[in-house]
Amino acid sequence: MDASRPKISIPMYSERKPRRYLLALVGVLSCRRDKRNLIESIARREAEDAAKNNDLRALYMTTRKVCGIRCNPNRPIRNEDGTVLT
Repeated sequence: MDASRPKISIPMYSERKPRRYLLALVGVLSCRRDKRNLIESIARREAEDAAKNNDLRALYMTTRKVCGIRCNPNRPIRNEDGTVLT
C-alpha cells in the first residue's frame, strides 16, 4: 500500500447498515479518489506540457480525455461489407 495515501477508516457497525455495505462503500470511495487523482495527474502533466510547447492538438486531446469524451480517430473506416476502405 502506498504510504502517501491516507488510510480510510471503516465506520462503526450499526443496525441499519451491515458491515459488508460499509466495506463496499469504502471501496467505492477509494476508487473515486484514485480516479480523481489520475485525472488530476493527467491534466497536470500532459496538459501543462502541451501548453508550454504550444501543441494545441495534444492540449485538445488531453482536455477531451479529462472530460471523459471518448473517440478513436485512428479506427479504420469500413464499408457495408466490412472491408477496410482506407
